[in-house]
Amino acid sequence: MNNFLQKIIGDKEQYTLQHRILNASMLLAVILNVVASISNYMLGLHWSAIAVGTLGIITFLFLYFYSFYARKYKIVVIIGLGFLICLFIPSVWFTNGGSIGSTQYLIFLVLTGVLTISKGKTRIILVVLLVFVTLFLLLFEYYYPEVMVAYPNRKDNFLDLAISFIFTVLGATFYINIYYQEYHAANKELKEKNIILEKKQKEITIQQNKIENQKDELEKKATALQEAIKTKDRFFSIIAHDLKSPFNALIGFSELIEQAAEDKDIDGIKEFNKYVLQSSTQTHKLLLNLLEWSKAQTNQTQYSPEKIEINKIINEHVRSFEYQANKKNIILKANPMSCTVYADINMINTVLRNLISNAIKFTPKEGMVEIGVKTRHALSLTEIYVKDNGVGISEENLKKMFDLGENTSTRGTDGEKGSGLGLVLCKELIEKNQGELFVESTLNKGSVFSFSLPLFDNQSSD
Repeated sequence: MNNFLQKIIGDKEQYTLQHRILNASMLLAVILNVVASISNYMLGLHWSAIAVGTLGIITFLFLYFYSFYARKYKIVVIIGLGFLICLFIPSVWFTNGGSIGSTQYLIFLVLTGVLTISKGKTRIILVVLLVFVTLFLLLFEYYYPEVMVAYPNRKDNFLDLAISFIFTVLGATFYINIYYQEYHAANKELKEKNIILEKKQKEITIQQNKIENQKDELEKKATALQEAIKTKDRFFSIIAHDLKSPFNALIGFSELIEQAAEDKDIDGIKEFNKYVLQSSTQTHKLLLNLLEWSKAQTNQTQYSPEKIEINKIINEHVRSFEYQANKKNIILKANPMSCTVYADINMINTVLRNLISNAIKFTPKEGMVEIGVKTRHALSLTEIYVKDNGVGISEENLKKMFDLGENTSTRGTDGEKGSGLGLVLCKELIEKNQGELFVESTLNKGSVFSFSLPLFDNQSSD
């Protein structure tokens, strides 16, 4: 049925919805005129009634073919509906008994066609024209009733009304059915297109999100690459400058010691040897830090946490730094507290060694360095601190002291050199042990470096 309808009223891909309804309307008009002509003949009505029906058949058949093959929509609407209102309805009115005839049903069908086929100003004009013509016909009949072609008898009148009513209902039903079928199909197609459009929109949104995510990833990678380049540059700067200088000093002092030995200058040998020892110690510390940091960057550092008596390793470091502290008459004080932590002992030793060494380096003679422990049981953490009353750190340097790309290293109170690598290494090692590194410092008053570690009791309960 659908295929047959598409063949006679037009394919929806080639004709608009209203154009297809127009084609159906022209065909319906042809069919109704055929039926009307036959019924008028059988009822023995005046020949003019049959002639009007025949004229309608020819006119609407021509308009159907013109609309279907020439694909002219607007002109067919105007001519077809204009013909119906201005010529066909008056002709039927005069030849079919006027207001008592079947024209009233025809007016209903024409109004339905006007409302569904036409649009905009054309629709308004045609509705007004239909009302005007109908009122004119009623008035004309009122004043000139003798002009109307009467039915031969009352029986033929009622038969014509009955037949016209039946075919009007059937025609209207058929017409409205086609109308709603076409609109339903159009709405269904529109919904399907909307679903496809929504899917496409979702796909576009997903692609946009992917692009945004990729953009964010690229920006992060670009930032990481810039940081890596800065770190690499700083790393090679340390190797090229901070590692080269101590070796130059060692070579220079070795030559001076050799010269002093030839001159048998014992005091000179002792003095130069002191500088050799200091330079060797600094170089050794720098090499250890470089080794640990390079391992951390290449993920070669093995994290092996264990139970650690924190007081024990603090006391060991205090003893190992006593000589360095005594050379500057610095009081090295331990403020221990009995507790155990869960951490990698090698990493913690590296951190403590760097923090205590830095504290001594930046504390003036007769100063004090304190190493102690604070336990925060509520957070299941232990805080280890290294406090000094040294030169302190400026706010500017505090902000960038953990950035290896920035050269924030300064000389100690006795001219000791530093690379800035130690604190960066400390921060990375503490974070590997699920802790944090904190810094509090006031310029010319001193600094407190502290770091947190998880308590062993908490780990064992887990």
